[in-house]
Order: sequence, then structure tokens, then C-alpha cells
Amino acid sequence: MITDADIKKMKKVFATKEDLKLFNKKFDQMDKKIDNLSKNVQKGQVELIELITNGFDAHEKRFTLIEDKVFHTN
Repeated sequence: MITDADIKKMKKVFATKEDLKLFNKKFDQMDKKIDNLSKNVQKGQVELIELITNGFDAHEKRFTLIEDKVFHTN
């Protein structure tokens, strides 16, 4: 026959329903954190691409202005 002491020992070794529910909650929290991190990384990539593109566009405009002044025809 299984005693209360046996059940206590088994609870130390095996996961209970409550343990599994707690793990499930923690996994859900980790999933949310990973999703947020992924969104932040994507946002950072978009911002970096925009920054680089705007920088190239600004330099292109400067070069165009310089070319217009240097090669200006009357």
C-alpha cells in the first residue's frame, strides 16, 4: 500500500499537474518575451535600413549639388 510518505517522495521525483501548469505559464511568458524581442529586433533593422538609406540619399544630393556647381553651364 502507498503511504503519504511515499506520495511525498514521489512528488519530489515526478512532476505534478501543478508543476506542469507552472511550467506552461513560464513557457508562455518566455514566448511573449521572445516575440517582443523579435519585434524589437525587426524594428531596429527597419530603422537601421532607413538610416543608411537616408544617409546615402543625403550624400547623393550633396554630390548632385556639387556636380551642378562644378559643371554648371551658362
